[in-house]
Amino acid sequence: MRQFRTFPHEIFLFLILFFGPIAQGLVEVWSITVVHIAVIVLLTVSLLFSLYKGTLRLHRTPVDLPIFLFCLIASFSFSTSVYPYAGRAIIYQLITCLALFYFIINTFRSTRKIYHLCRMIVLFSGIYAVLALIWTDGSLLGFKIYSKGQYDLSFFFDNHNHFAGYLETTIWLAMGLATVSRGAWRLLLFALGILMAAALVFSLSRGGIIGLIAGLCFYLAAFVYIKEQRPKNLRLLVAFTLLTFVALVWLGIGPVADRLETLSNPLLAGKTRLEIWKGTLDMISDRPVIGWGPGTYQFAFPLYQNESTAGYHIIHAFNDYLELAAETGLAGLTAALCVLTVLFVSCLQRLRREEYHYFQPYFQPIGIAALAGCFSFLVHAGIDYNFHIPSNAIFFAVSAAIAVLSAYGAAGEMNEAGCMDINLSRIGKQICTIFILLVALLSCAAVLSLYLGNRYIEETAAYYKNKEYDNAAVSMQKALLFDPVNSEYFRIRGDMLLDQISGSWQKQEARLQQALSWYEKAIRLCPIKGDYFTRKGLVLEWIGKITKAEDAYKKALRRYPVSPEPYYRLGSLYLRSMEQDKAAQYFRRFLELGKQGELTRVLDEMGEADGRYGTLKKAVPETAPFRRAFAAYLFAKGRPWPALHELEFAFTLEPTPQNALAHVRGLFRSKDFTAALEQNTTYLERFPTSLGLREQKARILERLGRRQEAVFIYRNLQQAVYAGELFSQANQKKAAAYCIRAARLYAADRRWQEAAAVLEQGAGQYPGNAKIQYLLGMYLLRLHRKEQALVALKRAIFLAPGNVQYRYQLGEEYRQAGLYQNAVEEWKKCLDVKPGFARCSAAIKKVEEEVGLDRDLINYERRLAVQFTTKDEAVQYSLHIAELYVQDERYRDAETVLRKGIEKYPQEGRLYYTLGIYLRAMKRGKEALAALKKAVFFEYERAEYRYQLGEEYRRNGFTQKAEEKWRICLEIRPDSKRCKAAISGIEVETESASASLPY
Repeated sequence: MRQFRTFPHEIFLFLILFFGPIAQGLVEVWSITVVHIAVIVLLTVSLLFSLYKGTLRLHRTPVDLPIFLFCLIASFSFSTSVYPYAGRAIIYQLITCLALFYFIINTFRSTRKIYHLCRMIVLFSGIYAVLALIWTDGSLLGFKIYSKGQYDLSFFFDNHNHFAGYLETTIWLAMGLATVSRGAWRLLLFALGILMAAALVFSLSRGGIIGLIAGLCFYLAAFVYIKEQRPKNLRLLVAFTLLTFVALVWLGIGPVADRLETLSNPLLAGKTRLEIWKGTLDMISDRPVIGWGPGTYQFAFPLYQNESTAGYHIIHAFNDYLELAAETGLAGLTAALCVLTVLFVSCLQRLRREEYHYFQPYFQPIGIAALAGCFSFLVHAGIDYNFHIPSNAIFFAVSAAIAVLSAYGAAGEMNEAGCMDINLSRIGKQICTIFILLVALLSCAAVLSLYLGNRYIEETAAYYKNKEYDNAAVSMQKALLFDPVNSEYFRIRGDMLLDQISGSWQKQEARLQQALSWYEKAIRLCPIKGDYFTRKGLVLEWIGKITKAEDAYKKALRRYPVSPEPYYRLGSLYLRSMEQDKAAQYFRRFLELGKQGELTRVLDEMGEADGRYGTLKKAVPETAPFRRAFAAYLFAKGRPWPALHELEFAFTLEPTPQNALAHVRGLFRSKDFTAALEQNTTYLERFPTSLGLREQKARILERLGRRQEAVFIYRNLQQAVYAGELFSQANQKKAAAYCIRAARLYAADRRWQEAAAVLEQGAGQYPGNAKIQYLLGMYLLRLHRKEQALVALKRAIFLAPGNVQYRYQLGEEYRQAGLYQNAVEEWKKCLDVKPGFARCSAAIKKVEEEVGLDRDLINYERRLAVQFTTKDEAVQYSLHIAELYVQDERYRDAETVLRKGIEKYPQEGRLYYTLGIYLRAMKRGKEALAALKKAVFFEYERAEYRYQLGEEYRRNGFTQKAEEKWRICLEIRPDSKRCKAAISGIEVETESASASLPY
């Protein structure tokens, strides 16, 4: 076989195609800009090469007329768009796809070239899929199928649906090539097809899996329709399906099954998409013929967004056909469907011709495979937006070109009538060259302007975030220079001016007027975005044009009915105008749109104007969560009776155990315990299994002094949880608390035996609960069962070694038992955990005074080597040890401790300061002065340190330096009376000769 030669422009095409999946599907502006320019260069060089080579031959296709019609409709829709700028990127993407489509049609004419193009695509896609499987969570193929941080496969793509959309167009090409290949190539291509199918399924994209199944059905139906090579292809399809299923089972099909199980209830699984589609249909019905304009979906959809999707920023319709109809109207959708219909019908009819089988039989499987890939992609596009992922749209165009070439592009069969030859004279070629170069340059400039504008706007946003307004303004000017019709630029400029409002009123008003002009420019460019009107209304409100501000807010609501911000602004506006009813209406709507956390702010604003309960409740939506939150607000404001009314109303709205419990707790909080008990009993008759209501009843009985009844309820609850009647992990933790509360109620009546019995049972049921062990030890002490009590206390410390209270109590029991050394050791451990625990320090001192033990703190010094949780704990520990030494006037031991601490933490000013004070007490002035200097050096803002340093300077005769330090101390703390008194004392003293001596 003759070796196929790859030309440079074909290699360039491969680089363009393979760059897309690696660059996250070309969703970033820089990546799609690279591809746009690369395609322009590729097309320009190809046209010029063909022009100067001889006759410029352009091959016609059956889809030329429908494509021309679609482009004409899209252009007209673009010219009438409500926001033309939004369509620029879409138009560039469409031009790129069509350019690649016609480039492949006119370049890859021979059988070998078509086969080579398909083989390169399949090899790259197969390797891409294999790497996606291998690199899943860093594991080897077959062991894990989850990407890091998510439960799906996406590899370089940001979204698993886009990853699946890319593989859909290439899987069937692998099958087509496997059909026409031989030997090792067939096995390799077949294996790559199976691995690509496995990767697609493990992407867990439901639309991708449905598209794969649809492609399989189309592939099978197409071969049945063509009636050639049927047995061979059927065998391959059956083998492909079975082996793919085996691969899925081997890799682990469980998560895939769980994902597909969500389709058992499609109305629930696709609830959000159904709401989006409903709004999209309303968009189409308002502008059915020509649409809103290409790329305007995300700007126009908020007009039709409902409350179920109010918290989402909808960019696409999750249905490319509905989105196309919304943007280009039914005319654009019809033209696009005509293109697809002509593509499939004409290619299938051509591939079925009998004479075709004998001349080029290799083209049939490849053509059918390319059409199957397109069909899979089109099915997936019905529930996603893969046409808006540039790399996926490009691969769809390439698959369509391969299908057309397979049906019409056989080299020896091509009808000359299907070509358009352009013969130009020398001057004509020169004119045509100039025209092509001019168009190419203008196209590159247009694409680059979009990229540069986006780049500088990102730079502006970064400066704006860091409050560098001057740099942000410069970047903004550059953005406007390259891309002056983007409305977002003007909106950001206005926001920057609002952030800089300060100074005199004249300066503020000038900036407000400038911000208003920028917002108006943004509105002129994009009159359908409600956010611009909201910002404009805010500026008008600040200027004092209340009527115009109100009108701007209402316009914002007409353009984005579920945006909460305009409702809040209107509510505040009406509130300042003393129209409380209107304000409450808009505030209520603001809260309904997912702003429950703002309830307190809204009620506070309403309360400043009119704090009456009847006025406030008009602003609160009639839902149980809002009414409960309103009740909590009323309780906080000291208005219990309206709060109780709200809780009762919340239960009326939603008669659930949670709302019933909230009502009872409200009565309990208002200290009407009798009413709370009656209401709780009523609710328990309705919800007898409610754990919260039963627990609350016990708490009420406690307050009423009916402890025995409360104990009975706690014991029943504990046993119900332990026996499994109310079992859950959360309830298990509560059961231990019930045990403790029952024991404490017994203890309150001094019934120590019953309390200990309850805790002993609880210790057996919940052996890991330290609090139960501790209380058991305390109650056993009351029963004079000291040995058992000590065991329980030790067990509590073992379970909670960081609890100083447990350790202190154990040490106290050791002391009472006469084990003084054990007691001191336990208290020392307590001080290790919490060095500043005063009770332990006092207990140690008391024991040493009573028993006469020598206070040997060497063990404390050894503990300096312990790694504390934080540096602060270690420093506090050293200071505490030193203080204990100083209490016995053992200054040298204190000095040793502090110096060891300084060795470990040489930059800790507190250690130097304390050392300096102790050295002063030891009459070692120069050393004290050096220590205090370092303390001030490391903590120069501590006024106390500077005062003591000045005092030490004065003691050593350096009054001038002392005065200097005290004046610095006054700068840090102007109200320091000690520094003022010290300075006054120096001023009245007689200046001595020693004061001027250097240190």
